[in-house]
This record gives sequence, structure tokens and C-alpha cells, in this order.
Amino acid sequence: MGSSDIEQVIIKYKDGTEKVLDKGMVVSTEQDEEEIHVSMSMCNMSGKEVTFYFESLIRAYAQMQGWDDLYEDEIQALEID
Repeated sequence: MGSSDIEQVIIKYKDGTEKVLDKGMVVSTEQDEEEIHVSMSMCNMSGKEVTFYFESLIRAYAQMQGWDDLYEDEIQALEID
């Protein structure tokens, strides 16, 4: 089943409520003894939107690590029109 087959992503909370996303991405990991496997499933996402998601995640991580100034120099190569 490819990502194009996904219609919606449903998030179920412990309190029983749900959030339905018509567009988005789910990233999951599985670890065995030697490797970590990362898989991504996308729902109604364009290539430009995927690039935006990854850039946003990198920026958020950089801010959490205090790398803001260093990262701003590097981000020029990733600018999206």
C-alpha cells in the first residue's frame, strides 16, 4: 500500500477524543539489535509541502538545541520558493 492510498490520518487520544487529518505525515521508527528503521506515511502531500515539513522539523530541533545562529547560515541552501 503506497502513501497515495492513504485518505486520512486519525489521531486517537487517551481521553477517547479523535482528531482527523486530511493532510499530513506520520513518521515511525522500529529498532532491532543493529539498526533503527524509519518509515513515513503521507496523506495528500505535495513535494513542496514535504520539504516544508522537514525544514520546519530541522528548525524546531535547532532551536531546542540552541543552534539558531548556526542554523540560519545553513538554511540558505534549503530555501523554498
